[in-house]
Amino acid sequence: YRGRGGGDGEDDDIRSPGGITSFKDSRLQSSSGETADAGSVEKSLGIISVSEVMRILSIIKIPAATVFLVFVTTISLFPATIVFLRSEHHCQTGERFFNDLFVPFFFVLFNLGDFLGRLIAGHFSPIFKPTNVWLGGLLRIAYIPLFLLCNVANSQLPVVFAADAWPIFLMITFALSNGYVASTCMQMGPALVPSGDAPLAGTIMIFCLTAGLMGGAAMSFPVTAISQGSVGE
Repeated sequence: YRGRGGGDGEDDDIRSPGGITSFKDSRLQSSSGETADAGSVEKSLGIISVSEVMRILSIIKIPAATVFLVFVTTISLFPATIVFLRSEHHCQTGERFFNDLFVPFFFVLFNLGDFLGRLIAGHFSPIFKPTNVWLGGLLRIAYIPLFLLCNVANSQLPVVFAADAWPIFLMITFALSNGYVASTCMQMGPALVPSGDAPLAGTIMIFCLTAGLMGGAAMSFPVTAISQGSVGE
């Protein structure tokens, strides 16, 4: 605050250290170029425009679409179809592995393979590049018919891969590719934009991942219906 004037007895205006006495003054000062522009103010307040989101999405669209496709494929099969897998020796031996432990084994196998795939993506140079990583997501769609043609209980489809080695091999590659391709995409997204836009790029990638989970959950119903004839039994 300022004190009284020199000798005229009039009080000076009470001003802030910046010389701004009202919101109107702050707006005038902002318009005159003495403060940050509207864009920087929005960023400082955490406001993100739709145009900004679309600009970042146009840069990271390939890894974003790929991570969406990866999880649509994964969740459409795991666990909805995996729980119906049966061993070729089911009810033919007393070994628990071929009976009640066969499906839990695939759950463990998936989690280990997925974890290993993420470790590989984080410690080794990626096989894919931002321009061709979509191939990894597209090729994984082949797992849907491959698993459906395995020894699935009550399946309406012919059993082409009856031996236990087939679903085990498919699950290993299925889990490894899920962890590897998904982690590679999640790393690529923020790396494609300037460091200042990396947080927004990461948020968009997480949104696409979550959308993939929801899309995969929706896809699991028709996939199950193809195999079992319905989704309610």
